[in-house]
Parts: sequence; structure tokens; C-alpha cells
Amino acid sequence: MKFKINPFIILVGICLIANIILSYLFKFERMIMLDMAFHLFKIISKENFAIQNWRFGAAITQFVPLLGTKMNLSLSSISTLYSISFSILYFLIYLILVLLKSERYILLLFLYLFTMTTHSFFWPISEIHQGSVILILYLALLDFYKFDFKSIPLILATIVFLPTIIFLYPLLIFAVVSIFIYFFFVKREKNGIVFIGTVIFICIFSKLNFFSSSYDNYSMTKAFNIENYLIFYSLKSTKMFMDHTFANYYLWLGSFLIMILVFIKKMNFRPLLFLLGYSFGIFLVINVSYPEGGEPFYLEGQYMQLNLFSSFIAISEFKRIEKSAISLFVVIIFFAFFMLRVFDISNQYTNRVDVCNGLIKSNNGKKIIIKETDKIKKDLKMTWGSSFETWLLSTIKTGKSSSIMITYNPDKYKVDLDKNHAWITEWETIDYEKLNPKYFVFKDTGRYELK
Repeated sequence: MKFKINPFIILVGICLIANIILSYLFKFERMIMLDMAFHLFKIISKENFAIQNWRFGAAITQFVPLLGTKMNLSLSSISTLYSISFSILYFLIYLILVLLKSERYILLLFLYLFTMTTHSFFWPISEIHQGSVILILYLALLDFYKFDFKSIPLILATIVFLPTIIFLYPLLIFAVVSIFIYFFFVKREKNGIVFIGTVIFICIFSKLNFFSSSYDNYSMTKAFNIENYLIFYSLKSTKMFMDHTFANYYLWLGSFLIMILVFIKKMNFRPLLFLLGYSFGIFLVINVSYPEGGEPFYLEGQYMQLNLFSSFIAISEFKRIEKSAISLFVVIIFFAFFMLRVFDISNQYTNRVDVCNGLIKSNNGKKIIIKETDKIKKDLKMTWGSSFETWLLSTIKTGKSSSIMITYNPDKYKVDLDKNHAWITEWETIDYEKLNPKYFVFKDTGRYELK
């Protein structure tokens, strides 16, 4: 039996290629962005992976800039490759799904990547995205092998993928557990569930007891603020989520409401209860963990878990949706609105680059530490990455590395101001001689100034 390529599959591929092009066009907006610049600094300076908090799955995309460093490519080339590496990962997973003839999960991949994505496009480094797309690939493999755990490839995929997903981001545990509970109670799928459940339990137990980190522990602790659960409706984070939902997440909201109506009309209450229960639960966990809200580029990836689960329920419950004419309509409309959202808010991130450029030009030849002001914080959103951002931008643009840092506590660094052959960053002061001169072109040997 020949496999006929559904036109929507080709269209999804075109969208993913367009996403790679967008990642290139906005390479500075994506790279001159906090963790992106910091991780690139760590990879290049150590010539090794920059794995933090045991999130070893991040090595998948970090391999690209690491290889570029080993090949002695220019900083500009390495930076560009890192920017597009995330979009290339999504495209590679798409190609695997095509080989698996998994049209449903191609649709799920598309819906996850483009239904809600707005600000997070400019901060692709969050491991929650990498974990989510690997989860989609794993679900497609389960579907391909029909949950037949006599298959060695499926056993290996389970042993490799589930730990990778769970370790990549704590919030992904909710999606993983909920999806397999759904398979058991709604789809009555029992093959391999015990094995899968055992692997999930071992992963969670190991993560909490042997591979915990202070960062993840703190994040999880915030979710146990019982008082905030009782007043969730009045939290600032709840208001901010609603504002962003109407401004940017409207396609998810519309799809979510349509699904509810369809399930009620068909009296299909089991998936409805899973949809509502998971969505409300994740909504509460995120908003209670960040009661004062946060930068949209940071929280958006977490809110996208709402879309991941609702889209999974949709492809599971609405038979042959991927083969219907509506799939073409969804791909065209959803990607068009994704493009509109990205271009609409891109000026915020272009402005960040312009601010860093301005600092570099106005302080040419100077080593300075600038006290954070409300205006600078508003323009840059966060300032802890300023030393890495200005290093990266100045070296690419001028061939010379700038020594500029913005901080709320300049006095903290007074002890290092006279180290004229060193670079002061947020967490450490590094001697020039310890840095690769190809990528760290520090020529200023004067004293740091406080501003």
C-alpha cells in the first residue's frame, strides 16, 4: 500500500522551513537575549556543553555551537547557527514523523509550535520546548509500534526519551503523567503502561533525590504556596495571563472552547474531564508559582503546556482530523497569525539590541559597570546578561569585545575594578589569558568605571 503524502504535510514542512528563515532573520534579537548569550559564552569559553540543572537534553542544540567552536568558525557563524539550531531540531523531528507516516503527530507538532508562540520565539533556549517536541516524537513512536513493547526500538526509545523529557523541565512531568493516565483510562491502552509507569517513577524519584538542583527545587517549592491557590483569581499572574490570552493566545482559547462544546454535544465526558482537569491544574501551578507574573518570553513556554495537552486530546479524539480539509485551513491560518504576532512584537527585542549597540558605541574603549535604572530595566527586561550580550554583539559587529555590565548592585564589584586584564561578568571575573582570543577580543586594559 502506497503512502500518499497529505498536502498538509508538505505545507507544515514549508512552515517549519519558514521558521528556520525567521530564526536567521531575527538572529540578533534571539542571540542578544540573556541565557542565549550566556550559554554561548559558556560553550565557547569551556569548549564543552553548558548543561545546567541536570538538563542534559539541552546538549542536542548545544552540539551545534560546540561543533562550530571546535571547527574554529567565526563568532558570527557560531551565533547564527545557535539561533537556528532550535528550529532545525523541530524540522528534523518533523522529518522523522514523516518517515513514521505519523500525520496526526505532525499536526500535533505544528499546533504546539505555532498556536501560542509569540514572545518565546525570541527566547528559544527554554528546555521546555525541546522536551515537548521530544515528547511528541516519543508519542508518535508509541503509535507507530502500537504500544508493542516486544519491539526493541520502542523499549530503547522509552529508556532514552522519558528520562530526557522529565529531566529537561520539571513542568513536563505533569504532561507526561497526564498523557499516560489518559491512555489508560480513556483509550483503555494497557500494553506497556506498567513498564512506562515504572520508567516515569524511577525518573521522577531519581530527579528529586539524586539529581536535584537548587534552581529546580526553588521553582517546585513555589508551587506549594497553598494560600495563593485560594486567591488564584486575584493574583497578578492570573490577570497577566488573561491579558496575554486575548492579545496573543486567542487561537488556543478559541480551539479550547470549541473542543469543550464538541465534547459536551457528543456527551464525550471522559476526554472533557481530562482536558478541563489538566488545563485548570497547570493554570493554577504556573500562576501560583509566579504570583507577581513575569516576563512573557519566560512564562509563555510554560503556558504552552496548555496548548500541548489540548492539541494532544484533539488529535486523539477527533478521528482523521489530519486528513480532513480543515487541517489545511488550520495550518495556513495558524501560521499566518504566528507570523503576524512575531513581527508585531519584534520591535521590543530589536530595541534590546539597539540599546546594547548604543552602550557599546557610547562607551568605546571603556570598561564600565552601570547601575541599573528603571529605564534600562524597562528596555532590557532583565539586565543580568548584559556583560555577555555586549561581549557577543560588540565582537560580531566591531571585531573588538566590549567590557560593559549593568547591575543593580555595582558596589559588589569594587574589589575587582583595578584588574585591568580581566573581564567582570555577573558571576565571575575572568582573566583575559584564560579566554580564547579568537572569540574574546578584549583590548582595553584600563580600570573599570562605575556609572
